[in-house]
Amino acid sequence: MKTLKPPLSFVKTRSSTILASVLTLFIAACSPEATSPSSNPTVSTPNTIKDVLSHQHREQGHVERDKYRNPAATLEFFGITADMDVIEINPGRGYYLEILAPFVSGKYIVAGNYDLEAENNYVRRSTKVLYDKLESSEIYKDVGIAHFDTSTLDVAKNSADAVLTFRNIHSFAGDGAAKRSFKLFFDVLKPGGVLGVVQHRSADVPENAYLDSLPATELEKTGYMPEDYVISLAESEGFALEASSEINANTLDSGNHPKGVWTLPPSLSLGDENKDEYVRIGESDRMTLRFRKPEV
Repeated sequence: MKTLKPPLSFVKTRSSTILASVLTLFIAACSPEATSPSSNPTVSTPNTIKDVLSHQHREQGHVERDKYRNPAATLEFFGITADMDVIEINPGRGYYLEILAPFVSGKYIVAGNYDLEAENNYVRRSTKVLYDKLESSEIYKDVGIAHFDTSTLDVAKNSADAVLTFRNIHSFAGDGAAKRSFKLFFDVLKPGGVLGVVQHRSADVPENAYLDSLPATELEKTGYMPEDYVISLAESEGFALEASSEINANTLDSGNHPKGVWTLPPSLSLGDENKDEYVRIGESDRMTLRFRKPEV
């Protein structure tokens, strides 16, 4: 039987609400009706990321997205090794969670705004998605949880080897939240630590693209961000851009769609309208950036 508690040597104490939610899940899992761990899929200790990609614990829909998300090449580009302490920001439905949890033998933490009793419906739903995922298999028994909300990241400073964020930066835009987020990422990394960013990429820099804020409505509407702007945000908080890659580029994506990035797979938010064309395009064009926190 596993709990959802984080490794306390790495993650600072979370809010009482989140801890209470985790305790509730732990008690429920100990009941006679709880699923036996032996009924869950298991995975042998992998030697490489490619070993993980073929394991049966991965959702089929996630496997089908590998051709767009290039996980092995992306994590190799970021320099992720099994012995690292890694934080993933806002893991969503767990695409990279399925890969990193069995691979990382160091500490692996998922950080987001998790609260089963939150007033916000999205927070409640995303929390349930994460907790259900973590409870679905013994593979996730050592995954830690930390609170992150663009003003707080409850992980000890200078404690992580890598922070990874996939397709999240647009949701931090406006009111300086993106800058604050990069500052939080910087603070939790050890000197010499890596920040890996994958983000939907727009072709043009919007007008008035200042470091302190970018029109939130525009970015929330499209999901796309200018690469130069993302780089400038990270550099403004002390990061050095070490390398960029076209691993996750998609030259078929114009970045100009009726419902932004969500027009494309996997969301296909227009339903059957022009579906064949959007499937032909595939998932969005993405920047892939590796930043380094200076050693001194």
